[in-house]
Amino acid sequence: MKEQEFRREVLMLRRRIRKLLALLRLLVVSLRISGFSLANERVPQGKAKAALLQSIDRTREFLLLRAVLRVLRLSPARYHLWTSLRKACHLLA
Repeated sequence: MKEQEFRREVLMLRRRIRKLLALLRLLVVSLRISGFSLANERVPQGKAKAALLQSIDRTREFLLLRAVLRVLRLSPARYHLWTSLRKACHLLA
């Protein structure tokens, strides 16, 4: 690519990042205002826990685990319990 094409692509990607960050901020604020928290909620189904863990794993490519858990309001102890259950095959995938 030529330098001008790179610059155009960088500008496009920066705009996209700003849009995604704005959307993320909106979602996080909405979750906090609604009082959403996994701290006092049970996630009884193994499939639901497995789906949440898979989503957390994907997100960890871009964010620290601590930040992901903070957004979800999921305690680290609970997260690690679920991961140990997943490793021991007690969560249905």
